[in-house]
Amino acid sequence: MELRAEEPRRAIVSLEMFITGDWGIPKINGWSYYNKPPFFNWLIAICFALFNSLEEWVVRFPSLISACIHAFIIYKVSSYYFKRETAILAGFIYITFGEILFFGSITSGEIDLFFSLITFLQVLAIFHYDKVNRPWLLFTISYLLAAVGFLTKGLPSVAFQGLTLFAWLAYNKRIKTLFHPAHFAGISVFLLVTVAYFYNYSLYDDIQGFLVRQYKEAAMRTGLETENTLEGALLFIPRLLKLMLPWSLFLIVFGLLGRKEILKQKFIKFWILFILVNIPIYMLSGDFKARYYYVFLAAFALITARLVEIAEQKEARSLPILRYVFLFVAWALPLACIVALFVKLPIHLDYKILRISVFLVLTIIAARIFTKSPQWIFALVVLLAIARFGFNIFYLPSWQNDPSVAYYRSSVKQMLQISGGKQICFHGKPHYFESDASIGPIELSKVSLTTAPLMNYRIPYYMSRSTSKIMEFHPVLKRGTYYLSDKRLTDTLDVKVLYEMHDNWQKQNYILFYYSPLTSLLSESGKSTNQ
Repeated sequence: MELRAEEPRRAIVSLEMFITGDWGIPKINGWSYYNKPPFFNWLIAICFALFNSLEEWVVRFPSLISACIHAFIIYKVSSYYFKRETAILAGFIYITFGEILFFGSITSGEIDLFFSLITFLQVLAIFHYDKVNRPWLLFTISYLLAAVGFLTKGLPSVAFQGLTLFAWLAYNKRIKTLFHPAHFAGISVFLLVTVAYFYNYSLYDDIQGFLVRQYKEAAMRTGLETENTLEGALLFIPRLLKLMLPWSLFLIVFGLLGRKEILKQKFIKFWILFILVNIPIYMLSGDFKARYYYVFLAAFALITARLVEIAEQKEARSLPILRYVFLFVAWALPLACIVALFVKLPIHLDYKILRISVFLVLTIIAARIFTKSPQWIFALVVLLAIARFGFNIFYLPSWQNDPSVAYYRSSVKQMLQISGGKQICFHGKPHYFESDASIGPIELSKVSLTTAPLMNYRIPYYMSRSTSKIMEFHPVLKRGTYYLSDKRLTDTLDVKVLYEMHDNWQKQNYILFYYSPLTSLLSESGKSTNQ
């Protein structure tokens, strides 16, 4: 599939690092990119080198591996506190949450699955090394992971570290531990890693602008900077439950049933506390983005698995009810396939009959397993895996075949055929914007930043991937160069339109043209005549 959502932005920053060898300063179109630190881009760029490929699957590889590792670690850690079947279920719940299974693992070129793994390990270090009374390991490892998280996504890692650490020690009435020498050693580790990067950054670019932008990016995700905070708070729980389907049904049904038993376990208490002290920052945001909540899904997976275990031990009456609900879904899928065989689908699919037939056989097998197996909750995992397979063979190809959304790869190919494979640059007006560090009405710092104009970053990604050259941004036209430019900016130029395309994200048309010496002279002559 073509890259989508935020994937192209992560991909082009990584690709420019890989092409230029400049791994210190994140850039797009050769101009500084201030919104995110570079650690995740380093991972993608390393994968470009490791696999000797610049294709989409390489961009997605780090996050997909992170999700698998995350699920395994959830299983491994919870196996010390749950029975084995419950620990296995916890790992499966994480990777079959609806949001991860049908979206996060598709747009896995984004940061959040990797960031969730780092954050999970960071806060897990707090719990584990506190439990075994190893303060030096507690602070140094958690702060080291916080530094990695900071270089991945900025300030949220600092918030997770501070809030979780303070809340857990306060709950256990051991606030004095914050003044242990090991804590200052941990802070030193964090500063050593981050300041080393900042110092190197300051040698080549505006470090104040970069840091202010990190603060602004974090503040924009909270109630400090967003509007509609009341609306966001009211809709927060339904939205959160939606992205955790179908497992949120277990969380709701068994939550009241097992509330006393679940609080008896210190391990689960920690993860409940982690959610309670950290999630309000996001809850007040009027801008709900599901990927921001990936960091909490591992904790919810652990809690849900434990609630299922408690319900099974109690032989809860609600268990059969949930089973019948999913049994209905299990048999509805093959029925839908049979109907699809005789109905004209609104999308074009090659080998439609074969696709539907294969999916029909798989859904019948899944439904049979679900009906017969005493371990019906694990049968639900199988059902979800087959549903994802159906998603792969029906939705994803139809999305890729939709010319209104997935045509950037082919458009870039056509433009390069026109240019004879020569480098195509980007022309337009630089993007000037102000960014500030503020708390409510109090403004701490304000900077003016300049970047390349916003565009759908699939364009420079596919362009640079094909040519192994950066799609440079030129505010001033250079003779003898092929350019892609906003059509509105070229109305006054005497240029021949070689190709035209529409950017769905910026809602504007771009044209390809060749800026030759003759064109330049004609343009300058026209300007002098007008004057």
